[in-house]
Amino acid sequence: MPHYEIFHSTPLTPNQCRQLAEAITTLHCTTFSVPSAFVNITFHHSDRGYTRITFVGGKEVRSLCRLRCCSFAQCTFRDDPISMR
Repeated sequence: MPHYEIFHSTPLTPNQCRQLAEAITTLHCTTFSVPSAFVNITFHHSDRGYTRITFVGGKEVRSLCRLRCCSFAQCTFRDDPISMR
């Protein structure tokens, strides 16, 4: 099941979170043909911003919004003996 995590420093209202969650869920379900109950979304707000620094092409990029998606349905480590079973 996928778990989308949204890290943001701009406050979002509960309605904005709900609308964004519905849009992400719809996009995921239509793209991968899965039931909506499979999609998990968590919002993380910090009014102080995040200290993570990312570099793209060797240049520093500071982002106020970050989206991370994790899915545990498939193993990405093909050399793992347990996943080869």
